[in-house]
Amino acid sequence: MQKKVSIAATWRYFDFWLIGAVALLVIFGITMIRSAVAGNVELVELNLVQRQLIFTLAGTALMLVVAAIDYRLWASISRPIYVGTIILLATLTIVGRAITARSRDAERPVRPVSRLRNSRTKGATRSKPISP
Repeated sequence: MQKKVSIAATWRYFDFWLIGAVALLVIFGITMIRSAVAGNVELVELNLVQRQLIFTLAGTALMLVVAAIDYRLWASISRPIYVGTIILLATLTIVGRAITARSRDAERPVRPVSRLRNSRTKGATRSKPISP
């Protein structure tokens, strides 16, 4: 028979100071995003502040769920999580290189080389100074 764990016992050792510090940083970050977006119509249309708030709420909910799970369960499944993470990172590295190479070849910009830049690389100098 399993022991019944109360809600108070679950959150007894929870680090509320850490959560407070993270909350202050999140508020500061959202404020910075809002000030960067202010006045720019193109950025306002992207709803960056609303998206950040949604991701903040989702991350907070996920954090509370993960924190409520007993640490012994996390310890028992730590090796499969580690191996799975390594496999995902290796897969991401391989797929990311393939996608980057494909997109780089497809959209390679063609930049004209100016005569001035070209003449400087050959060692030529200007005969007249540039007037302001």
